[in-house]
Amino acid sequence: MRKRKSRRDARRHETPRRERASAASAALSLPRRISAAWFAPAADATGTWKYLPHMLAAAFLARAAVALSGDFLLHPDEVMQYLEPAHYAVFGSGVLYWEYVHGARAWLIPGFVAGFLLALDAVGLGRPGIYVAAVKLGFCLISLLLPWAMYRFTQRAADERAARLALLLGCFWYELVVMAHKPFTEFVGSAFLFSGLALLLMTAASGGGEENENGHGHGHENARRRLMMFAAAGALLALAAAIRMQYAPAVLLLLALRSASLRREQLAALWGGAAALAALVGAVEWMTWGAPFHSYLTNFLFNIGIGVGRAGESSRWQLPGQLLAAGGGIPLLAFWLGAKLRGPARLLLLLGAVTFALHMVPEHREYRFIFLMIPCWLMLLAMLLARAAPPQLRRFGAPALLVFGAVALTNIFPWQSWIHIGYSNEKPVHYLRQDPMFAVLKHLSARDDLRGIFYLAEQAPYFRTGGYYYLHRNVPFYTVHTWGAAREHRPGASPGEFVSHIVAEDRMPAEQLAGFSETFRAGNLVVWKRDDAGAPVARWRAHVVKQTQQGVNLLIRRMTGNLRGTPLGWFLADHHWPQAPPAVEFAE
Repeated sequence: MRKRKSRRDARRHETPRRERASAASAALSLPRRISAAWFAPAADATGTWKYLPHMLAAAFLARAAVALSGDFLLHPDEVMQYLEPAHYAVFGSGVLYWEYVHGARAWLIPGFVAGFLLALDAVGLGRPGIYVAAVKLGFCLISLLLPWAMYRFTQRAADERAARLALLLGCFWYELVVMAHKPFTEFVGSAFLFSGLALLLMTAASGGGEENENGHGHGHENARRRLMMFAAAGALLALAAAIRMQYAPAVLLLLALRSASLRREQLAALWGGAAALAALVGAVEWMTWGAPFHSYLTNFLFNIGIGVGRAGESSRWQLPGQLLAAGGGIPLLAFWLGAKLRGPARLLLLLGAVTFALHMVPEHREYRFIFLMIPCWLMLLAMLLARAAPPQLRRFGAPALLVFGAVALTNIFPWQSWIHIGYSNEKPVHYLRQDPMFAVLKHLSARDDLRGIFYLAEQAPYFRTGGYYYLHRNVPFYTVHTWGAAREHRPGASPGEFVSHIVAEDRMPAEQLAGFSETFRAGNLVVWKRDDAGAPVARWRAHVVKQTQQGVNLLIRRMTGNLRGTPLGWFLADHHWPQAPPAVEFAE
C-alpha cells in the first residue's frame, strides 16, 4: 500500500515538472521558429535576371547625371564632417569642428574620401575640378549596392516579378538617385546594411527551415560558399553599424534572429565576420584617436549630455510627415498593407519600426536620419504590386510611382522645401540646380591672383559654405564670424589688407566695396576683386582652424572625466586640442 502511494505521489510531482520543461522548451524554440519563418525564402527564387547588370549600369548613369549636373548642400555636415576633414588630412588646410577636436567622429568616411584625394593627387589630378566629381562618382558606385540588395532580397522573399519591380524602384526612385553621391552615414550605411541582409536571406534554405530532415543544409549551395556568405553578411552588417552607430540595434536584432536557426559552424562564420570587422574598426579608432572605439563612446556620451537642452526642438510628427510628403503618401500605404505579408517581409517591417522608434525618441530629428525606411517601403510595395489583383496595377503601378518621383526631382511641389529643413540653417534643397556658392568657390580656386577671401553673403557661417574642400587654396578664408577677430588684430585696417577677393550678394551697394571691382557672377552672388590684386595680405600662421565652444569643452571633459577610473576609461583617449585656439591666428 505504501509503495503504491509513493508511486502515485511521484507521478503527481512529475506532471508539473514535465509541463514546466515543455513550456521552457517552447519558449526556447520561439526564436528559432521566428528565424525559420522570417528567413524562409520562396522556393522558386533562383537564378539572376539577365538584365540586372544593365539596370545597375542605368542606375549609375542616373546617379552620375544628378551628381555632376549641380551641387546642393543638404546639410552642413556633408562638407564639415566628412569632406573637409578628408581635405585637411591630405592637403593640410581646412576647418576641424569640435567633433574632430574631441574625437567624436570616426574617420571611416573621411578616410575613404582621403583615399580618393591621395590617389588623384599622386597622378597630378588633386584639384577640385577633378576630385569633387571623382568622389561623387565613388559614392554613386557604393550606392549601387542598394538596388542590388533590394533585388536579391525581394527575389528570395517573394518571387522574380517582385524582385524586378524592387530593382526598378531601387534603381530610379528619385530619393535614392539624388542622395547617392552624398557622403552621409545614413546613405552609405544603408547600402551595406541591406547588402548584408540580402546575403543573410540568400544563405537560408527554401521551405522554411535551415536544415532538412536529414540535418543537412540546402543541397543546391556549396557548404564552403555558404560559410563565406555568412562571414560576408556579418562583416557588412557590422560595417553598417560602424558607419552609422544608430544602426547598431537593428544590426544586432538581425544577427540574433538569424543566429537562432544556425548550426555551430554557421554561427562561427556569421559572428566571426562581424567580429573581424569590429576589430578592424577598433584598430582604425586606435590609430586615429588613440583608443579603440573612442569616437563612438564620446559621441554617445555627448548626445546623452546635450539631449536635455534640445527639448522641443522639433515636432514628433516631423519625421512621419516628411516621409509621407517625400513619397506622396505611398509609404504609409506600403507599410500598412505590407503588415499582412508573411515571411522575410516581416524583416522589412522590423527594420522600419526600429529605425522609426529610435529616431522618435531624441529631440533632434532630421529626415535623412530615417533614410533606412525608404528601401523598406519600396520593397514592400514591390511585393504588393507583384500580387495585386488588377492587372493594370501590376503593370503600371511602379512606373506611375517613378513618374511622380521624376516630377519631384524638379522640386515642383511646394511642400518639398520643408522636407530637408533642419536646425543648422539649411536652405531649401534644389536637386538639379547648382548652388551659386559652389560655383563661386570653384571659380576662386582657379584664380592665380587669389590671396584671401571674405565670404560676406547672407551673413553665412563657414559651415554653410563648401570650405577648403571646394576652395583648395592655402589662403585666408573669412566669414562674418571670423572677420571680427581679424579686425581686432589690426584695428582700422581696410578689407584690402586682409583679402584679395570678396564674395557678396548682388544687392550690396558697390560703394561699400571701394577698392574692389566685380569680376564674376553666379546666381545672386558676386565676386569682387581687389584693384591691387598683387599686394600681400595678412596671413594666418596655419590654415587649420580648430573650432569648438567652451560649453562643449566643459561638457565632454566632465563626462569623460567621470569614466577615466572605470573599465570604460580604456576606450577613451586623451583630448585632442582640449583648448581650442583662436578662430583666426595671424603670422607675427
